[in-house]
Amino acid sequence: MRVPTGINSARRPILSWLIRTIAAESPDIVSHTEYVVGPDHGRFLGELASAKLPPTVLTERVNGSNQVLLAATEPLTPGTVQGSTLNGSIPPNFLHVQMIGTGVEVIGFRMPPLRSITGWRLASR
Repeated sequence: MRVPTGINSARRPILSWLIRTIAAESPDIVSHTEYVVGPDHGRFLGELASAKLPPTVLTERVNGSNQVLLAATEPLTPGTVQGSTLNGSIPPNFLHVQMIGTGVEVIGFRMPPLRSITGWRLASR
Protein backbone atom coordinates (compact mmCIF):
# COMPACT_ATOMS: atom_id res chain seq x y z
CA MET A 1 0.00 0.00 0.00
CA ARG A 2 1.29 3.46 -0.89
CA VAL A 3 0.30 6.44 1.22
CA PRO A 4 1.87 9.79 0.32
CA THR A 5 2.39 12.41 2.98
CA GLY A 6 -0.44 14.76 3.84
CA ILE A 7 -1.23 17.45 1.30
CA ASN A 8 -1.62 20.85 2.87
CA SER A 9 -3.50 23.74 1.35
CA ALA A 10 -5.41 26.34 3.26
CA ARG A 11 -8.03 28.81 2.07
CA ARG A 12 -6.79 29.25 -1.49
CA PRO A 13 -7.70 27.60 -4.79
CA ILE A 14 -6.41 24.07 -5.24
CA LEU A 15 -3.72 24.14 -7.91
CA SER A 16 -4.43 22.18 -11.08
CA TRP A 17 -1.12 20.27 -10.97
CA LEU A 18 -1.94 18.80 -7.56
CA ILE A 19 -4.09 15.96 -8.91
CA ARG A 20 -1.46 15.01 -11.50
CA THR A 21 1.12 14.84 -8.71
CA ILE A 22 -1.16 12.68 -6.54
CA ALA A 23 -2.07 10.36 -9.43
CA ALA A 24 1.60 9.89 -10.37
CA GLU A 25 2.18 8.27 -6.97
CA SER A 26 -0.73 5.80 -7.38
CA PRO A 27 -1.69 6.08 -3.71
CA ASP A 28 -4.27 3.89 -2.02
CA ILE A 29 -5.30 6.77 0.22
CA VAL A 30 -4.59 10.50 0.41
CA SER A 31 -4.79 12.63 3.55
CA HIS A 32 -5.48 16.27 2.81
CA THR A 33 -5.01 18.29 5.99
CA GLU A 34 -5.81 21.97 6.45
CA TYR A 35 -8.59 21.48 3.92
CA VAL A 36 -11.38 24.04 3.70
CA VAL A 37 -14.35 23.57 1.39
CA GLY A 38 -14.17 26.39 -1.13
CA PRO A 39 -15.54 27.30 -4.54
CA ASP A 40 -13.48 24.60 -6.28
CA HIS A 41 -14.48 21.77 -3.90
CA GLY A 42 -16.68 20.06 -6.52
CA ARG A 43 -13.94 20.31 -9.15
CA PHE A 44 -11.39 18.85 -6.73
CA LEU A 45 -13.65 15.89 -5.83
CA GLY A 46 -14.20 15.26 -9.55
CA GLU A 47 -10.47 15.30 -10.20
CA LEU A 48 -9.87 12.91 -7.29
CA ALA A 49 -12.44 10.55 -8.83
CA SER A 50 -10.64 10.81 -12.19
CA ALA A 51 -7.43 9.84 -10.38
CA LYS A 52 -9.21 6.68 -9.12
CA LEU A 53 -9.72 8.14 -5.63
CA PRO A 54 -13.50 8.64 -5.64
CA PRO A 55 -14.45 7.65 -2.08
CA THR A 56 -13.93 10.67 0.16
CA VAL A 57 -14.68 11.48 3.79
CA LEU A 58 -14.51 15.01 5.18
CA THR A 59 -14.67 16.33 8.74
CA GLU A 60 -17.11 19.09 9.64
CA ARG A 61 -15.98 22.68 9.75
CA VAL A 62 -16.40 23.91 13.32
CA ASN A 63 -15.83 27.51 14.43
CA GLY A 64 -13.90 28.39 11.26
CA SER A 65 -11.40 25.55 11.75
CA ASN A 66 -9.67 23.68 8.95
CA GLN A 67 -10.82 20.21 7.99
CA VAL A 68 -9.33 16.82 7.08
CA LEU A 69 -10.30 15.16 3.80
CA LEU A 70 -9.39 11.53 3.07
CA ALA A 71 -9.75 10.07 -0.42
CA ALA A 72 -9.14 6.42 -1.24
CA THR A 73 -9.21 3.82 -3.99
CA GLU A 74 -11.81 1.79 -2.11
CA PRO A 75 -14.91 2.67 -0.08
CA LEU A 76 -14.35 4.15 3.36
CA THR A 77 -16.41 3.79 6.51
CA PRO A 78 -16.11 6.03 9.57
CA GLY A 79 -14.00 4.54 12.35
CA THR A 80 -14.69 4.53 16.07
CA VAL A 81 -11.59 6.42 17.29
CA GLN A 82 -12.41 10.03 18.18
CA GLY A 83 -10.06 12.99 18.49
CA SER A 84 -9.37 14.38 21.94
CA THR A 85 -11.76 16.98 23.30
CA LEU A 86 -8.91 18.72 25.16
CA ASN A 87 -9.52 21.69 22.87
CA GLY A 88 -12.34 22.49 20.45
CA SER A 89 -9.94 22.76 17.52
CA ILE A 90 -8.92 19.09 17.71
CA PRO A 91 -12.09 17.20 16.62
CA PRO A 92 -12.42 18.87 13.18
CA ASN A 93 -8.72 18.13 12.61
CA PHE A 94 -9.04 14.39 13.34
CA LEU A 95 -10.57 11.72 11.11
CA HIS A 96 -10.55 7.94 11.58
CA VAL A 97 -11.76 5.69 8.75
CA GLN A 98 -11.53 2.07 7.73
CA MET A 99 -10.96 1.02 4.14
CA ILE A 100 -13.78 -1.48 3.57
CA GLY A 101 -12.03 -3.78 1.06
CA THR A 102 -8.74 -4.24 2.91
CA GLY A 103 -9.81 -3.44 6.47
CA VAL A 104 -6.91 -1.00 6.80
CA GLU A 105 -7.59 1.67 9.41
CA VAL A 106 -6.34 5.20 8.76
CA ILE A 107 -6.23 8.32 10.91
CA GLY A 108 -5.89 11.70 9.22
CA PHE A 109 -4.76 14.31 11.75
CA ARG A 110 -3.51 17.86 11.75
CA MET A 111 -2.06 18.91 15.09
CA PRO A 112 -3.36 22.37 16.01
CA PRO A 113 -0.72 24.84 17.20
CA LEU A 114 0.33 24.18 20.78
CA ARG A 115 -0.60 27.72 21.70
CA SER A 116 -4.22 27.19 20.69
CA ILE A 117 -4.42 24.12 22.92
CA THR A 118 -2.54 25.24 26.03
CA GLY A 119 -2.46 29.02 25.81
CA TRP A 120 1.35 29.06 25.73
CA ARG A 121 3.97 28.24 23.14
CA LEU A 122 7.39 26.68 23.17
CA ALA A 123 10.35 29.00 23.53
CA SER A 124 12.11 29.65 20.24
CA ARG A 125 15.68 28.51 19.87
